[in-house]
Amino acid sequence: MTNAVLRVSSYAPGGPHVLLFNNNLPVRLHGPGIWFALTLRFRVTECIERGRGRWRVETTGYRYSVQDAPDHEVLRYDWHPESQEGGRLVSFPHLHVHAGRSVGRWLHKVHLPTGQVEVESVLALLLRDLGVRARRRDWKRILRQAGGPLED
Repeated sequence: MTNAVLRVSSYAPGGPHVLLFNNNLPVRLHGPGIWFALTLRFRVTECIERGRGRWRVETTGYRYSVQDAPDHEVLRYDWHPESQEGGRLVSFPHLHVHAGRSVGRWLHKVHLPTGQVEVESVLALLLRDLGVRARRRDWKRILRQAGGPLED
């Protein structure tokens, strides 16, 4: 998809920590002129489940943006349970859709509920449905191993 770099603020137990993709700037993906930006907030906790390893990473918020130009968002998956948007708290995961000038005047202001969206699901959407070319042939296996719900 890209050679852009992921940076993590910390791996230390606790949090909140932030994972930034390409220093929080949109990246052009290989394929049909699609740009992508990602910010993920998480915390590291000790895992109490047997056989799962010592540490667990828990997502505490995210912003996944799909764009048709570096400065034009088409859709954005958001979950920011502790911050305000437009002067009000929107604590549930939601989707922003920007479609054309007339619809975009109001549609970008609504919060379409989605449930929590894992980054693996968004990556699968880009690769499977939006024509982004994977850099590896085994991308489906990798996303499945990461725990992403993947439909063929």
